[in-house]
Amino acid sequence: MAPEKSAVLSFETLAIHADARFTHLESHRDIAPPISLSTTFRHGKAHNNWPPRPSLDAGGDPHAPSTHVYSRYTSPIRDRLEAVIAALEAAVPPNNSGTVPPQAYAVVYGSGLTAVHAMFVHYQPKRIIKSRAGYFGSEAAAQTYQRGRPVSIIYLDQLLKPDGSYSYDSQPGDLVLLESPINATNDLEDLEFWVSRRVPGAFVAVDSTFAPPPLQFPLRHGVDIVMHSTTKYMGGHSDLLGGVLVVKDPKAALGLRSDRSLNGWHPGSLETTLLLRSLRTLPLRVAQQSRTATRLARWLAGAADVRPQDKKALAAVDRVFHTSVKGTRGHEIAGKYMTGGHAACFAVTFKSLHHARLIVQRLKLFANATSLGGVESLAEWRYAVDQTQPKELIRVSVGLESFEDLREDMRQGLEVVEDEVVKLEASGKSKL
Repeated sequence: MAPEKSAVLSFETLAIHADARFTHLESHRDIAPPISLSTTFRHGKAHNNWPPRPSLDAGGDPHAPSTHVYSRYTSPIRDRLEAVIAALEAAVPPNNSGTVPPQAYAVVYGSGLTAVHAMFVHYQPKRIIKSRAGYFGSEAAAQTYQRGRPVSIIYLDQLLKPDGSYSYDSQPGDLVLLESPINATNDLEDLEFWVSRRVPGAFVAVDSTFAPPPLQFPLRHGVDIVMHSTTKYMGGHSDLLGGVLVVKDPKAALGLRSDRSLNGWHPGSLETTLLLRSLRTLPLRVAQQSRTATRLARWLAGAADVRPQDKKALAAVDRVFHTSVKGTRGHEIAGKYMTGGHAACFAVTFKSLHHARLIVQRLKLFANATSLGGVESLAEWRYAVDQTQPKELIRVSVGLESFEDLREDMRQGLEVVEDEVVKLEASGKSKL
């Protein structure tokens, strides 16, 4: 039985039951919703009435239609997925159980990159304010949108003052796109600073891919748009591509859905089904990944869980970029925004580029692969794929393996690499 409408459900319960209202619309009795393979649907009895209906679902909720016509517009499985994501973004955080969550609307896409592009197309910004670093797709989408338009791209470092704060005067037509925490160095932005300076006609968006709920709830801080690459933590199994925009404005949601339908930006049925399946375990997966990543980051920084046998391995570490570690930009405000825990992905710099390029090849439990957010731990030398990154940096995505096993894997790998680097230096081959 579906819960009463007045009930304020916990985050964990919403992951399972936020789409329960759709059950009565379906003829099957399956517990796991079936893949919606059909592209077209039989019209209802009133479809050919005269005068014609003014909409596909007259009198119904346009955000939860009771009938379907064509899968480019809506489909049973996609409606369920969007209901769950919206509910999770608007959920009551565990430490704030007395607060009624805001209304939210989710619009899913075939990739995170498509979601960013769709945001630009819908909001039609005159100025895009964003970080120069972070997700390459956001930069590519911004430059693509700028092409042939009188649009300015302003980077955060251009607004930075000597004291570390920003000098920013909001204007109508601004779209501030913050990536917080940022890929890969975990920098946090003070979301409420940007919201407080927003004027009518300007919007603040947050790419929260690195901190999905339950780690962070940007809508609670006044943000207009939350974006995720659902390929990462929401998908969580390295087997689907997807993206989502979550907004508080119902008119914006309808506009985004209309744009999606007209441009064919929707995800496929299989990816949608896989993503809905994955969201059921999101509270468990992300919380565990966060706890393990925090312990691993602090161990690498020499701040916790350090044993005598770790000395040689940790000597190779130069710096750890994680909001649990002092010195990471945003460490001081992490408690305000990252209410559910720290990100499960972080960056490490080593004392030489050889430590960085070799360690990812010497680990046994960390796969040397790109991406992040899956149940398997990954480690990647970022310079190999992005030459704007420091040569000494690797990105670590922590999965669901135990902290003890991951620590031991990293320890033995760093010891092996340290010996290799010593030999390289002795042979004179260490300079590139």
